[in-house]
Amino acid sequence: MKGLKLYARLSLMLLLAVIVPTSVIGYVSYHQSYRQLQNVTESFLQDNVAHNANRMNEMMAEIRHESDKLIGSEETRRILKAIPGDRRSDYDLLQRLNREIDNLHSDYTIRVYPAEPDRSLYLSQGATGREAWFKQALAQEGTGFWLAVPGEVSKRSYELWYVRPLRDFPILRTIGVIVIRLPSYAMENRLVAPSRQNVVGLYVQDEQGATIMSSARNMPEELPFSYTKVSGEMRNYKADNETVYYAASRALENENWTLVEALPENELMGPVERIKLFTMLSVTVGLVVMGVLMLLITRSVSRPLRALALHMRRMLLGELNDFTGHTGRSDEIGYLVIGFNAMIRGMRENIERIRGIEEEKRTLELNTLIHQINPHFLYNTMNAIKSRAEQANERTIVQMVTSLSELLRYSIHASGELTTLERELAHVQNYLSIEQQRTSESFTVLFQVQPSLLRLRYMKLTIQPIAENAVKYAMKQQEDGDGKILISVYREANRLLCVVEDNGPGTELDLAAHFKEMEKAEQGRDSGVGLYNVDRRLKLRYGPEYGIALQRRTEGGCRVTIVHPVLEGDEAAPSCDTPRKP
Repeated sequence: MKGLKLYARLSLMLLLAVIVPTSVIGYVSYHQSYRQLQNVTESFLQDNVAHNANRMNEMMAEIRHESDKLIGSEETRRILKAIPGDRRSDYDLLQRLNREIDNLHSDYTIRVYPAEPDRSLYLSQGATGREAWFKQALAQEGTGFWLAVPGEVSKRSYELWYVRPLRDFPILRTIGVIVIRLPSYAMENRLVAPSRQNVVGLYVQDEQGATIMSSARNMPEELPFSYTKVSGEMRNYKADNETVYYAASRALENENWTLVEALPENELMGPVERIKLFTMLSVTVGLVVMGVLMLLITRSVSRPLRALALHMRRMLLGELNDFTGHTGRSDEIGYLVIGFNAMIRGMRENIERIRGIEEEKRTLELNTLIHQINPHFLYNTMNAIKSRAEQANERTIVQMVTSLSELLRYSIHASGELTTLERELAHVQNYLSIEQQRTSESFTVLFQVQPSLLRLRYMKLTIQPIAENAVKYAMKQQEDGDGKILISVYREANRLLCVVEDNGPGTELDLAAHFKEMEKAEQGRDSGVGLYNVDRRLKLRYGPEYGIALQRRTEGGCRVTIVHPVLEGDEAAPSCDTPRKP
């Protein structure tokens, strides 16, 4: 087979893989079809009756679980132990009981009766306590039992009841009776009859052998033969009309009930000879059809693969062109072509992007060399001014230059978007110190910060713009010496709240509407300061639950709250030019 091409090898292997085993199977099936059909019938009946028995047991377990919920309900026990004083209180107890039952969201009809129904008009719900099932429930020691209640029309209109006493804890006194009713159609819907069998019956029999439920397709409602309980075993039974049935059974959760599944022998077997002839004819026709289809399928797969392989060879030579063949196919070959073309386009885009990045890199390196400024020159100049001011005994100039120098150090040396709360507050203090010395108006600044919060990570340049607004719009409106700014930082769960308050004239600004107007006007996006910028940076990085809130103080002034997440983790060691602690 080494000299054959892919198409010939695939065709030969597929034909051999289908024809040889199919021929052997057909030959063996021809001589053993009857026995195989019997084995299939036995397995089919046993599996199906076991499956249906499991489904019915599951439903019974669900109903028992519903009763467990009611038994475990404190509210239900309180209602049943309550003694109604009049009809109104009795009706209120019934309403409370119905609400408790509704809270279970059960698919079944549930009734709960008091142990002494004659003491209650509404709560008894029609029960007298003299019913046989009621007396049996009171005699039970906490266990429930199943009861089949025949219908008035036919056997198929019955109801199944699960009755269980409800006992108080810890004295184990019966205070009520739970009844969960299941109509016949609900259990019949759980039974799965073989869809390919036109004649089949499922029957539930009680301990006396009477049929209490049936789900029959073209079968009598009563079991048509006398059944011997042999759970799990298939046996043959002959009815009064000489019809032979195959039947199998399984015991249900209620050990006295049995699920029986039966179907006629002639419905399943049929004329064996015609089955054999039809099998042989089907196998022969199937082999021919499958052979032709496999040849066509093999050809449809091998041709596009061969063309794609040739295109890949050209790609290795540097031709990054799309593969134009077989692009309209929606099968795996079509997906392969789409993926291959996507890879080619991605390679072309990556090449172009790399070229652009390299060009941009060269441009940036050139601009960096042209505009590079040595920050130490600026620091040395500031220190020289500071030294001259100290010599001239100008303390105000010394303080301003010191604050400005630390302000510049914070802006230039603190890389990244995060810093510590301690550094951010020191930056704010430096700014406010400059403002106090730069203007003729004086105002007071107070800080209230827990020391344990100072090492938490914090977004840079978030508090300073708020303080700047307080100076600009509040302090400049106050008399000299009357202005006050209070900056408080405290932790609330996983949030870090920074509150900037002032005693200025206040504002009626609607912050949400203001932000929307700024978004429409495309303002504040690149300024780096202001309420809008701080709020947008926090929301973009941490989510919509973070940002700023603006309130008007009742005693006058504004209160701006910055909501920041608590960011634990080690911070990098401070450099030599770390700002002083506020």
